[in-house]
Amino acid sequence: MMDVFSPSFGVFFWQLVSFLLLLFLAKKFFLKKIVDTLQQRAEYIEGNLRQAKKAEEQKEKLEKENAIVAADINKMMRESKDRIDSWEREEIEKSKEKINEYRQNGIMEAKNDIERNKQKILSESKKEINNITVNIVEHLLKDKTIFTQENNIRITSKMIDELIRKDSTHNSKNDNV
Repeated sequence: MMDVFSPSFGVFFWQLVSFLLLLFLAKKFFLKKIVDTLQQRAEYIEGNLRQAKKAEEQKEKLEKENAIVAADINKMMRESKDRIDSWEREEIEKSKEKINEYRQNGIMEAKNDIERNKQKILSESKKEINNITVNIVEHLLKDKTIFTQENNIRITSKMIDELIRKDSTHNSKNDNV
């Protein structure tokens, strides 16, 4: 049992030769490939790190540009809102002025219409009075017995009363218009 823990010189020698042969073969065939692969892997990782750093720099640059653009957009939006508010106020004032102008024009047109209607009614009233007068005169001319002094006074007062009544009726109609 002691042989397992204390090997003999021959076993030790052959183990050393095997190890050195294996080390030589590994160095000759595998070590170069392993080192090259590790070197490539290291270069690949460094390249990725450089790209990540560039991407981070671009990201920061874009974030700064985005902040500037956002600030410009906010400024333009405020200016646009101010312009729109100003324009709205101007348009409201213009609309108020036009409404007042139209109102004044409407009032003037209404006054002019009232005056024209008043003149028209007065003209028609005068024509009607003239027609009534002509009819009365014609009627009186046909009936010559009526020309007595009393009849003339009575007829004249009747005509005056009738004209006054029509004129007051006509004036109350105009007041209602």
